Amino acid sequence: MTLADWIASLPETPDEAFWVHTLRDEPPFSCDFPEQTAALLTRLEGRLGSQTRAFRAVLLRAGHVETAIRQLIDFLETYDEQQGKPFDLNHPEVAALLVIFGNSEFLARRLTRTPQWATHLLNSLYLRQEKSLEVMQQEIAAALPEPLTLEGLKTSLRNYKYQEYLRITARDLGKLGAFSETLRELSSVAVATLQAAFLGVLRIEGLPPNTYPFTVLGMGKLGGNELNYSSDIDLIFIHNDSPITGDADKDEALRPRIARRLMEVMRETTADGFLARVDMRLRPGGDAGPLVQSVDSVENYYAARGELWERQMLIKARCVAGDAALGVQFSKMMAPFVFSKLLDERLLREVEHVKQRIEQEHLREHHLNVKLGVGGIREIEFFVQTFQLLYGGGRPELRVQGTLEVLDVLQELKLIPQADLKILRDAYLYLRRLEHALQLREEHQTHTIPTEPAPQRIIARVMGFDDLDPEQARQRLLNHTRDVMARVRAIFGGLFSQRHVEIEAAIRSSARIRHLQEEEAQLIESLSRQLVPLFEARQDLLSERSTRITERSLLETRFQQLFDRIGAKLHHYRLLLGHPSGLSRMARIAETSEMLWNYLINHLDLLEQLEAPLELSQANWSVQLQEGLQALEDEEEKIDFLRQFKHMHTFLIGSAELEGLLPYEEARRGLTALAEVITQQALQLSIDLLQPRFGVLEAVEEAQAVHFGIIGMGKLGGRELTYHSDLDLIFIYDGSGRTTGKLEVGAQEYWVKVIQRLISVLGTMTRTGYAYKLDARLRPSGNAGVLVTPLQAYVRYHETSQPWEHQALIKGRLVGGIGGLEWEARIQGYLEQAVYEWEFPEGLREQITHLRQRKEHELSGETSSRRNLKEGRGGLLDVEFLVQYLQLLHGRAHPELRTPHTLEALQQLGHLGILAAEEAHTLSRSYRLLRVIENVLRLLYDESTNTVDLEKLPEELLHPMLQRQGHESAHLPELILETTETIRASYERIMTS
Repeated sequence: MTLADWIASLPETPDEAFWVHTLRDEPPFSCDFPEQTAALLTRLEGRLGSQTRAFRAVLLRAGHVETAIRQLIDFLETYDEQQGKPFDLNHPEVAALLVIFGNSEFLARRLTRTPQWATHLLNSLYLRQEKSLEVMQQEIAAALPEPLTLEGLKTSLRNYKYQEYLRITARDLGKLGAFSETLRELSSVAVATLQAAFLGVLRIEGLPPNTYPFTVLGMGKLGGNELNYSSDIDLIFIHNDSPITGDADKDEALRPRIARRLMEVMRETTADGFLARVDMRLRPGGDAGPLVQSVDSVENYYAARGELWERQMLIKARCVAGDAALGVQFSKMMAPFVFSKLLDERLLREVEHVKQRIEQEHLREHHLNVKLGVGGIREIEFFVQTFQLLYGGGRPELRVQGTLEVLDVLQELKLIPQADLKILRDAYLYLRRLEHALQLREEHQTHTIPTEPAPQRIIARVMGFDDLDPEQARQRLLNHTRDVMARVRAIFGGLFSQRHVEIEAAIRSSARIRHLQEEEAQLIESLSRQLVPLFEARQDLLSERSTRITERSLLETRFQQLFDRIGAKLHHYRLLLGHPSGLSRMARIAETSEMLWNYLINHLDLLEQLEAPLELSQANWSVQLQEGLQALEDEEEKIDFLRQFKHMHTFLIGSAELEGLLPYEEARRGLTALAEVITQQALQLSIDLLQPRFGVLEAVEEAQAVHFGIIGMGKLGGRELTYHSDLDLIFIYDGSGRTTGKLEVGAQEYWVKVIQRLISVLGTMTRTGYAYKLDARLRPSGNAGVLVTPLQAYVRYHETSQPWEHQALIKGRLVGGIGGLEWEARIQGYLEQAVYEWEFPEGLREQITHLRQRKEHELSGETSSRRNLKEGRGGLLDVEFLVQYLQLLHGRAHPELRTPHTLEALQQLGHLGILAAEEAHTLSRSYRLLRVIENVLRLLYDESTNTVDLEKLPEELLHPMLQRQGHESAHLPELILETTETIRASYERIMTS
């Protein structure tokens, strides 16, 4: 079911109770305040009447639904109040207005402030057709106040800009026009307001009509007629020494004064907003050069000092205001500088050098920057500009400014394969749309997808990803974006490169097919081209550390293993070719986790799932695992199936986390849920395997039930499980019983045998490895105690147990067993009683501190260069012991502190004021950072490790992985030291002062 299907399935007239239930029960959008939102929805739908379904189809698909509903209600109330009548919700074009709410904060605020704009929008002749620059010029001229003042000019132009932005956005999000029209219209708004500002400033200065002190050249996206919502406009001011006032000295002072006033009108932020950020750094000499320059001085500069980037920049130059004839003169004058008549070798070398520099800038890939990132918009623009520079001298039709225009000409000239042109065109349009979605929310100049899941889900909805589950939509957004950018990078990387030929030869050799069909040959060539950027980036990283590379990189070695394993089964390559971001994920696996890589090449069917949205559903996993086990007869096969299920989903979670598709906390919850599902199914399997000998356990008395519980402790209990974590478990049972089989035993003996079999099912090494190692040492009396404890005995034990045992129980929770909801509630109640209702002794803080010191001194093994992220000074245990002490101290009075999750407890400690909010936030971020580093190291080294060697950290691998989880650092060892010292300072203040 898609989001659209879900919306269509909603009842005709739901009441508020329905909406409350629906919004609480996993709605397909973020809802922080279900009750309030349900009340608002009910109130809104009462006003909509017959239009309800049409409104739902738009509002419930907004980027942020809750915000959309609030914004629409605010708008309607303001309209009613200001206009003295209700807004016409039956207008045939009203859907075009609704798309603003929940998708663009700054435009929604404008609508609420000036609700009459809504009527103008819906009645506009240009809602379903593109508005030309000429029409905009006429509309602005008619709207300017008389007499014209500087303030009046600013206000009038800003109002016009935002009213046009409202119309353009409604057309764009409502799909009432092609996206290329959106680019042109945004550019036309900038040009029209710039021209009006220029002419207005000249009038205010008292200059005669048609007297221009200089001409304005638009560069970059303005020159290419392809602006964003929040682009800078790059300008150059030139003049030809024509007299203005008749006094040369006055003219020399007048030109920069008018230029500065023009820039003020454009970029000053007033109560009405701003027109555009003006960037003058592209002029000759940059910021050090004169603001307004003569044509002759500009020509001399480019002739003597012009660089390749300036030739590329001038491709897009066009006159956007002032004397058009001077603009034409300038273009003709610059043509020989920009476009070479011959393919000279020096130009080729310069272009290749700039290309290499771009590639090197992204060796440590940042989280997705759709403009400057690997395979981003800049690479598309550079690619097409390269062909303009190389061939534009002899082919004047290539001397156009817009990227899409150039692609059209390249298609006509057949200078580039048609398939590559289609990839570049589709990628350019998609990435520009995504860039717009990023800027549309608050008119901020950003090109980077945020790292947090919540805003990513909003962007996914704005981009039209219609999955019912917003998490699935988020993952599909990221997967598709990476696919698009990977295809661009493959084409960009192939410029001036023949490296793909070597890779192609390796694949052909592994395939051992003597005569390839044409489709197979194209498949291998395309795959080889997509691998080039991955291999070359890795080789460049190696070159940074060593001037002499004599061996293949680990990446190439492992991909050769993949080629050999695939052999002649070329259909596996088709899976990768269709989703090139899967290659990027595979490269990360190859470089970071031997375990994940080995599992992948031994289970090639996983190639199909690399790009599938990851579903972390405990209920679905239980069904899948149960059905898989029931289909098998042999005990060994069932045990192996458990392991394979665990390994497969661990692989999918790990690979998604490496790629930044799965946030750190989500991955921990996913691994925890997976462990619970497998433990529960392993318990049932253990019972089934014992049944032939022992039968079933029956209660001694009919009215009595026999229950069994598995309490998860440590990371399992805290839902913080990571790779290679053991499962810390405590086993309890309730009720007297006897087994019915050949061997009759009592309840406790029976459950001991079940646990022993459970430990064997999960922990014994087989040909498929093991599932989990179980640790039951936290049970009463530790290793000396019996494996399973009667519930009442367990409760009595903790009436006199040690403080550290109560502390450990903070993370305790029921994770499996046999019993219903009442049994689960009993266990939870007893656990909370043992933790929060015991009479802790005087000196509790000192006892906890003593235990923490022992762990640091006996287990950390720290030196000046080796730090233990868990047991060491300022490590994870500092935070956990600090938090757990405060939970023990205040948990009785504040039930909201009774959580096994450390980060949730820290958040509550900040909310309650037990910790200062800033300190709680700092500790949370520090704790999360160390957890992320610990987690990354476990993936890197395929082992359970908490120790880092500060002098040998593989920073080139760690940096991008940390960046994808939202952590930045120029020098990781320093960051680790700073973080641990920050933690230790808080720990000492609370625990030892």
